[in-house]
Amino acid sequence: MSITDKNNRILIISGWYLPLIGGYIKVVHELALKLIEIGYNVDILTSNSNKEINHEIIDGINVYKMPSYNFINNLYPVPNININNIFFIKNLFKKKYRCVITNTRFVPICLMGSAISFIYKIPLIHIEHGSCHTVIDNWVISKICKIFDHTLGTFLIKSAKINVGVSKAAVTFLLHLGATNPILIYNSIDSTQYSDLKIKKSNNCPLLIGYVGRLIYGKGIHDLISILPKLLGNIHLLIIGGGPYKKKLEDSICKIGTSNITFLGEINSEKIPEILQNIDIFVNPSYSEGLPTSVLEACAAGCAVIASNVGGTSEIIVDGYSGFLFQPGNKIELAEKINLLITNDNIRNEMGINAREFVKKPL
Repeated sequence: MSITDKNNRILIISGWYLPLIGGYIKVVHELALKLIEIGYNVDILTSNSNKEINHEIIDGINVYKMPSYNFINNLYPVPNININNIFFIKNLFKKKYRCVITNTRFVPICLMGSAISFIYKIPLIHIEHGSCHTVIDNWVISKICKIFDHTLGTFLIKSAKINVGVSKAAVTFLLHLGATNPILIYNSIDSTQYSDLKIKKSNNCPLLIGYVGRLIYGKGIHDLISILPKLLGNIHLLIIGGGPYKKKLEDSICKIGTSNITFLGEINSEKIPEILQNIDIFVNPSYSEGLPTSVLEACAAGCAVIASNVGGTSEIIVDGYSGFLFQPGNKIELAEKINLLITNDNIRNEMGINAREFVKKPL
């Protein structure tokens, strides 16, 4: 594909987009900005389940939002099937795109990418951000999601001219779903936003434990909250992010009767480096990941990281060197490793330094 060609417009399809905040959204946005930087014109097609305007321009990117419904506790936006959305798509494709890029196989609006590719004879590139079937706290819905992956998800993946995994684990999952010769392109972050020095605190300040991410069941944040009474010393938990699981998390906090937790809500990505520079121990207790952006950012900030050993996390964290890995859902192991870092300044500081150096090395 040459950017000197007249037809250099690319459509990126994403289930969620700005002003929502999350690692997936950040990766999609930075991809769009990088394509613009090298000379392409980029449009974003995303879901609109919050009655927002259907078109806006963000950082020079035309963002088209298709009216959608929210299903499964507001987790999955599904486009409305009506005549208005048909005309919405038809008018959009008058622009004659050079290619279509979809992100993650289980997002319904991304499934439209395969149909669009077929109808308009446009090459399809699929980027897979996951590394396993969707994790939901309902076995019936989980089973449906697995069937979905092996039917419509597989159809999308097999329709793509190129499949990309954001980690080795994501590439393996693509092969599991029928991809042929998927390629590996790691997610990345701009480490220049992070200072090489952690912010110093007075001795009477609490040790800050941090989490950054969506508040959904699959992120396992409830496991971290449940072990707080077992943690030693003067600690405080900062939770950054928003999502439909927040009410359940707040209810669980009331049950354990602790007050050393602060929900900061969704925070602009430009402010995340400063917050992470203040965090001593970063925890990512997720049940599934492709390549967790939040862990990359925490490493760049020099945090001591404890993360569940899922997806591509072990491709970032070298267990015992640049952080600790634990088995997802194992709250005893999680508490033990957090307490080890709480009570040992030397190990905590050394792991933070090692993590920063590791993520700054070129692959």
